Amino acid sequence: MHIADEPATAPARPPEASPEDLSERINRYMREHSLDDIRADAQAQMRAHPLATAAIGVALGFVLGKVLRR
Repeated sequence: MHIADEPATAPARPPEASPEDLSERINRYMREHSLDDIRADAQAQMRAHPLATAAIGVALGFVLGKVLRR
């Protein structure tokens, strides 16, 4: 059987986490990792997603500019 003959299946997605679950995961991560670990993880994410990082920086700069202008 060729790959083209196999049916396309989407990978299973985990169920959406509730805000409480997300809060608990963040809390646990912060308790279990040092500041250096958190910084390294953040840098790795920024390097993996440079366009998203730039977009977030621009958005934060825009919001900060609006807030500080008042």
